[in-house]
Parts: sequence; structure tokens; C-alpha cells
Amino acid sequence: MRLANTDKAGYFPTPEPVTNLIRTYIAAPHGGRILDPCAGEGEALIPLARDLNLIPYGVELATSRAQAAKANVEQLIAARPDAEQLDGRHVLHDSFMAMIAPKESFNLIYANPPYLMTEEGRAEYGWLRDARPYLQPGGLMVWVIPRHLLYYDKTAPYLLSWFKDIQIFRFPDPFYERFKQVIVMGIHRQSRISPEAEAVREIRTLGQPLQVVDLEPLVAAPNPVYTLPAQTLPQAQMRFRGWNVSPTDAGEEAHAKGVISSKAFQELIAPEISQGPDLRPVTPMKIGHLVGIIAAGFLNNQILEDGDERVLIKGLSFKQKKVTVTQRENPNPGPDEHAYTETTTGTDQVITSITTITPKGKVAKHEGPNLSKFMERWLPVLTQVITDRYPPLYNFDYNGYEAAINKLNLTRKIPIVNRPGLLPAQKHAIAAAATRLENGKDCWIDGEMGTGKTIMGAGVPAIMATKGYRMDHVIILCPPHLVDKWQREIKFVWPRATAMAIEQRSDVDRFFAQPGPIFGVMKETTARSASGWMHTYHSRMGPIVHKQRTREGAYELIHATKLAQTKTAKNALPTQLFNRLPNLREKRHVRCPTC
Repeated sequence: MRLANTDKAGYFPTPEPVTNLIRTYIAAPHGGRILDPCAGEGEALIPLARDLNLIPYGVELATSRAQAAKANVEQLIAARPDAEQLDGRHVLHDSFMAMIAPKESFNLIYANPPYLMTEEGRAEYGWLRDARPYLQPGGLMVWVIPRHLLYYDKTAPYLLSWFKDIQIFRFPDPFYERFKQVIVMGIHRQSRISPEAEAVREIRTLGQPLQVVDLEPLVAAPNPVYTLPAQTLPQAQMRFRGWNVSPTDAGEEAHAKGVISSKAFQELIAPEISQGPDLRPVTPMKIGHLVGIIAAGFLNNQILEDGDERVLIKGLSFKQKKVTVTQRENPNPGPDEHAYTETTTGTDQVITSITTITPKGKVAKHEGPNLSKFMERWLPVLTQVITDRYPPLYNFDYNGYEAAINKLNLTRKIPIVNRPGLLPAQKHAIAAAATRLENGKDCWIDGEMGTGKTIMGAGVPAIMATKGYRMDHVIILCPPHLVDKWQREIKFVWPRATAMAIEQRSDVDRFFAQPGPIFGVMKETTARSASGWMHTYHSRMGPIVHKQRTREGAYELIHATKLAQTKTAKNALPTQLFNRLPNLREKRHVRCPTC
């Protein structure tokens, strides 16, 4: 038997009929997790986990048995309704001593350890001792061992110290005769106790070599004896792995959760053309815009083709500090001064860089003068790519606004050209802004002083009104010194409209009472200061106290809220303070300062 035991590494799986009998003693109304630290091929782990609706975890050192257990456990988990949430490892091909898991993370441990003698003593006892911390208080330990282990001097004291409601059965016939195995079941205590000597002797007597005490065989329980408690550790916090990682497990882990699965790595091995944001420029972009689009990464991994030449591009913008050192001569240096004063200046510069790679793997970086050469070489191709991906909203065709634009600003002549109306650039800017507002909620007109931004701003609502857009009441926010200028310009650009300054709240009512089209021009400082409003504030019970003489002749300080509850409050307090007591009892809240 010893030679066979050594050959099997102490591995004696529990017969299926015995596992089925053990199952009748257990109820798991809340589910949970089961650990088998010597799982074999899952002969006991699988049926117990399946019938009790427990999440299985097992450890097996032998390669062939670990592979079989893993396949069986994965098949069981795949059939569970919560399979998508159980994506971690459930079977370790390793020694149980190398297992890493949270303490008290299982509510059932089924331990059928190797039947071996080690340098530290019996292996069965060592596995019980090392597995116990992983069982939560109130959880059930099922320990399958040879009967003579009950006589081992460490077994009974340890069992009674850490477990209660212990029941011990021998294997039923005919399974008992071969290896004399027994099943020990007990509930894990919250903390260790000191066992009574008589109880220790009773358990040791059950395992004494002569076996003079009969031991009841395991039979089916009519009703469950042990009810597993609800799992205390959430599944999201469950971690199950080993100190030693096999190359196979490492490869699976890397492909499932490692850097190989990351988006950045996948883009390196299988780059996709960056689609960029869902936007459309108002007007066709120029060469400076193209550089910005590439540098912002909107064309990353875009392939440019021109005849037989093909390159893949990637853009980048970064800051680089430019350090300048200047020297200035000191005309009258003192005895402790230098003849020159040196000044060091650091300036941040934004550097645009475009990297290209050819089909043969040649990588080139384009910055500074090389960037200009690259843009000149690929400008036609880039222009077509940008136009296809980001088509402009406005193509200098007036978008149906030409007739309305030609009626603007006709009451005065343009200086130098000496004719009424608008300049061509102003006409296109107005039409482009109106086109943008047809497709979005905002629009910016940016121009240097003298380009006519005020005229164009007044012209946009004027032409949009001709397409049925509601432009009856338009609000203008501008610097204080431009309020009068805006009112004058509006009358020139759109004579049919009126304009008024909004300076106080009554002006707002007057503005909306008038029929349109009307422009309300307001100082941006007035809008920002929110004239006519006051801040709300927090009100709370104040630290009002009253000085009152006691019967002993001393004085004591009484808080106002406590004093308000006494019958003598009105006589003890001044009238003004007594009238304030209801307000002093208010809780902290937001409150109007006037009402």
C-alpha cells in the first residue's frame, strides 16, 4: 500500500457515491464559493459546486489532473447564468502552498489531502492547518483522511480549537475496507478556544490503532445538517492565483489581460486610420490648417499614395524650451561687480512633428524646414484626404444668401472704393457664419481691427431672417466703450432694425415688449456683475447664551435653544431676545436676504 501511495503521490479521489452522501448534509441557500486544495480531476469539486450552486476553485499539482480539472471546471462555469462575471482563473496548476487568495474567501472547503508523511509530520494535518484561514467564520470544513489520523496527537486539539458541531463518519461499505477513510465535518469558529481534555480523548479514541470503538458509516441525511452562510467577500474582490506561473498560464493571461490586449499595442500591430472628431470646418482649410490637423492626431495611421510612392503618417505636437543667453556690458562696474551682466531667458515653443514610414520600414521625422518640404510634396494628396474626411460647410457660394447680403449697408459708402454695400471678404464671412449657425449653436468671427467685425455681426441675423429664422430680438454684448458704436452700425447695416442700450432691469422689459427686429446692446461688464441681484447666504442657529443666577448664588450660561424650552424664558430674557428665539432655532439652509 505504501508503494502504491507513493506512486499516486498520496492521491485517492473520493468515490462518487461517497460524495453524493456528503452532499445530503449541506445546504447552501445563499450560494458562495468552494475550495478543493487537492482537486485531482475535480471528482468531488464538480458535483458539490454544481449541486450546491457554488463557484468552484481548485488546486492540483499533477499536470494531467490539473488540465482535466480545468476543462471540467470551465465547462461547469460556462453553464452558470453569471458566467460573464466569473472571468478569473479557477484551477491552479501548482502546489496548494503556493496558492494566493484572500483570507476567509470561501464558505465551503473540501479537503482530501495527500496521505503522506513529511519532514514536518503528517501531510493531512498540515493541509487542514493551512487551508483553515481561507474558510470564513461559520463556513463548513469537510476533511477526508485515513482513520488513524484521528489518533495523531495534533489532530483532535486543532479540530476542537477551531471547529464546532463536529461530526465524524467512516466511509460506507465497501469503500471503507481498503483504506479505512473517514469524513470529518465541522463549522469554523469565529475565534480559537481551548478544548476540553475529555473531548480530545474521545476523538483520539475513534482513531486508536486497535479501533475498539465502533464508528458510524456515512449514510444519506434526511435533512441538511449544515447550512452555509452567505459569502462575506464580494466576488469583485476575489483574487485566485499562484506564486508560480507556468509559461502556458502566463501566455493566456497576457493575451487576455496583458499589454498585448491593450488598445495601444493593438494599434501598433494593426493600426487603424484615425477618424478624428465628428466635425466640419466652416470653410476649406489652408496649408496651416492641414499641419494642425495632422499634429493633433486626426490623420494618424493615414496612408498617403501618389503613384508608386506610399507612406503612413503620424503627427505630434510638443513643447520645447528655447534658452537664450544675452550679455550686456556694465559701463561702470564696481569692485565686486563683473564687466558684463548675463541674462538667461527660457521660452516655450510648440514643435510640430510628422513621422512617416514606408512599406520597406524606413522611418523619417519631419520638423522645421523638412516639414515644409513634406507639406509641399504631399499637399495635393493631403488636401484631397482632408476634403473627403472633413468637407467644409461653406464653399464661397453664398449658400442662397447673395440677394440678402447685397441689400446690406447701402446707406453709406465704403471708404476708398467709394461705393455702398460690403466688401467681398465681408460678404463671404457673413454667409459662412450664417451657414454655420444653420448647422450648429455657435459661431466665431475672428479678425483684426478694421476688418468690419461689427458690420458682419449685425449682418448675420439680417440675412438669416430672410430664410425664416426668428431674429426678432437679438442681444449684443460688447465692451462699454462700443455700446454707442454698435447702435450706429446696426442702423447702417440693417435700416429696418432698431437698437437700444440695455442698462437696467426695466430696459429688459422694454426690449422684449417692442416688436422686432430689435437689437439690445449691453455692456459685458453689466451682464457679468448681475446688477439688481444679491447673494443668498446660509443662516444657522447662533451661539446666543443667557447669564442666569442659580439657587446657590452663582451664575451659569444657558444656550438660547435650551432656554426657549423652559417656562421662565419670557421672564428671564429681554423682550427683543425672546422674540428672536424662533429664528435662532432654524437649521442651516439657503435663505433669501430680504424675505
